[in-house]
Amino acid sequence: MRMPFGDIKRRGKLVAIWLALCLLTGCMGNLAEEHQYTGQTLPPAQPVPSAPIGDSQSTRDAEVVLYMPDADAARLTTVVRTIQVQSGQTKQEACVAALLKEISESPFYTGAFPLQLELVSNPVETSGDLVTVNLGGAAGSLGRREMFALRVAITNTLTEMGGIRFVQVLVSGRDTGLNLMGTLPTGALARYPSGSISSYWGQIETEQVSMDLELQKFVPLYFVTQDGTAMLAEVRNVTFPEIFSDGGPDAYPERNAAEYARVLLEEMAKGALQLAGMRRLVPSDAYFDRYPVYKEGERVLQIYFHPTVDDHLTVLGATRGMLFSSICYTLAGFIAGLDGITIYVGDTLVTEMELMDGSQWAAQDGLMKRDQFTSLTADTCTVYYPLADGAGLSAVTRPIEQRFRTQPRVLLCELMKPPPSPQLTAALPEGITDADILGVQIKGDTALLNLSAAFASACADMTDTRERDMVYAIVNTLTEIEGVMRVLFYINGEQRQLAGHLYMTGSFMRHTGLIRQ
Repeated sequence: MRMPFGDIKRRGKLVAIWLALCLLTGCMGNLAEEHQYTGQTLPPAQPVPSAPIGDSQSTRDAEVVLYMPDADAARLTTVVRTIQVQSGQTKQEACVAALLKEISESPFYTGAFPLQLELVSNPVETSGDLVTVNLGGAAGSLGRREMFALRVAITNTLTEMGGIRFVQVLVSGRDTGLNLMGTLPTGALARYPSGSISSYWGQIETEQVSMDLELQKFVPLYFVTQDGTAMLAEVRNVTFPEIFSDGGPDAYPERNAAEYARVLLEEMAKGALQLAGMRRLVPSDAYFDRYPVYKEGERVLQIYFHPTVDDHLTVLGATRGMLFSSICYTLAGFIAGLDGITIYVGDTLVTEMELMDGSQWAAQDGLMKRDQFTSLTADTCTVYYPLADGAGLSAVTRPIEQRFRTQPRVLLCELMKPPPSPQLTAALPEGITDADILGVQIKGDTALLNLSAAFASACADMTDTRERDMVYAIVNTLTEIEGVMRVLFYINGEQRQLAGHLYMTGSFMRHTGLIRQ
């Protein structure tokens, strides 16, 4: 019986394919048995690192651009350096330390002691798009123009980094001011696009002799988070009105700390304008007994609240610690030369209060200083939750203690919290706790994540979409850490499957295509 032409044609194609495969793989005759391969082979697979037990981070290198003031404090020059970021250190901290070391060894600085960071809990403090650098007392020996040049150099160096828009530079926790009398605050600085320090200093000198004009400054205002546990900075362009002395409009005008405080309290009473989910605690002027008073000899600002301010706080579910900490941190960081503030409620001086972290503040003289509340300032972190409709992931911004910004375990614990809106669903399986993270290590550009067998069991019945969203919620969250590019997953020390829809062997890179607005 004759075979149909179509079958003959198909069989011919199959034979041709078989012959081609044999030629490509060297499987003709006994060649396969003799392993006579002459072509190039794939490189051997890279060994998978051992699964971490416990947490650790390795030192990593980072390339940065440092802005250096010249010997005359007239211009900025740039140098590119590779710096080391130590475990638990932020890139901003490492960058500022490297810059100050270079400046200390340059012709710009002629002091007897090297410039250094003040030994405070947050010498380089990041809160949102603001970095506050607290220099040691040696910086106080710089002249006004040299200090301004140093501020500009630090500002341009840090704003080279993504997400940083403003920089505030303090000396021993205070703003040293721009003029000789210390009545002109520096505020936060934005990036200076020109390398000419001289041209900017000319503008500063104009401000010093034009106090009868409006003054505009970038001011870090600190607002309390909705959960009442921390403060976040919002930098706002604040206008201070013209001021005339008692001698009339032709007399030499002078701004003082009390006037700055009055304007800033009015700004804080507006609430946060850019930050979402912040408390509006500073009341209207109806809750103040009188205008603030500045005791110049003591460099102390006195603020007077009406006794009804406690009723105001009770209605808001807030505390004195929340309100007074945010006021002190805002005013003491901006007003030049200010040692601190004292607050009266009615005729009673406030000498003790419970702070947002549960600790107690107490001072017999009632003096509140900025560095007493440093631990209450926070930064923000970004974590990713799956959308409830399975359409992808949504970024959620949360406050986080600054020392935890680069800690992967803390970020994963943030993912264990319930989603903030009904449009989102839980990122991790129900019942997962910190104990299910057996270890997490940052090694180079890779985060190694070792999860428990219970974690894998909780994923067993997931759909393909649910597994995908969970895995990339973790990956996208961990790659928010500076320098982390990929994530390796382990289950009880081994790379193996979760729900079975994704191939879990190997590393996962950030998936921006899943992120929805």
